[in-house]
Amino acid sequence: MPGKWDSVRYFTGMAGITNTIMNILETKGKKRPHAVVFEPLYGCSSNFVTELKKLADVERIYSIDELEDALRDDTALVYFETPTNPKLDIFDIEGIVRITKKKNIDIQVGCDNTFATSLSQQPLKWGVDFVFTGLTKGMTGTGDVIGTVITCRKPVAERLRKERKLKSKVLHSLDARTSILYGLYTLEKRLAVQQKNAFKIDHWLEKNHSDLVKVRYPGDPGHPDYEIAKKQMNNFGHMIYLEFESIQMANVFMDLW
Repeated sequence: MPGKWDSVRYFTGMAGITNTIMNILETKGKKRPHAVVFEPLYGCSSNFVTELKKLADVERIYSIDELEDALRDDTALVYFETPTNPKLDIFDIEGIVRITKKKNIDIQVGCDNTFATSLSQQPLKWGVDFVFTGLTKGMTGTGDVIGTVITCRKPVAERLRKERKLKSKVLHSLDARTSILYGLYTLEKRLAVQQKNAFKIDHWLEKNHSDLVKVRYPGDPGHPDYEIAKKQMNNFGHMIYLEFESIQMANVFMDLW
């Protein structure tokens, strides 16, 4: 629906995440609102969730199969990343929304879309209520921008802006300028080249060094969540996750270069 959505900018990713989640929980008007959070999470987000337990009942889950049992009559929020940082797990956005809204249409579903970027994946299309897109990583690609954009419904955006004046800061004008002039301008071409290179690296490592390292890339049919990634992503991204059996194996691999 045109005009339904709006965006709010914050000067850091965690400022956006913490302010938005706290705002959603506080508006429920309960002393200890209930939230369901998918793990794994970006390290700082995970630390925030740990601290959040002082103010809310937070339940961590690791699979969509756990979601239905985790939801309660007083659940206010379901929050997840996809792809996750750093292991590149893929969660089924449509499935999470369907299960959550079946329980209670008013439960807010939030998705951190940073690794995918807004070009590679559009969580709003699958029914989520708000999306975090960090600018520091794939969106700008310059490595010198710190900030995030929260996209949500207009009434929520209005509340967030009012609170931002009291609790946080807006994205710096120079970072906003860099994001638009360099990040958005080059995003489509950058992602196309990065995905092409990621496929090459993924295939080369599997062919030549499978004895040393296991490679996880959402675009690889061997990825356990490949079918979900193929359904909801337009581009499989620029990140590759390497897993070693031991520190010794990692050192051997690094010594190759």
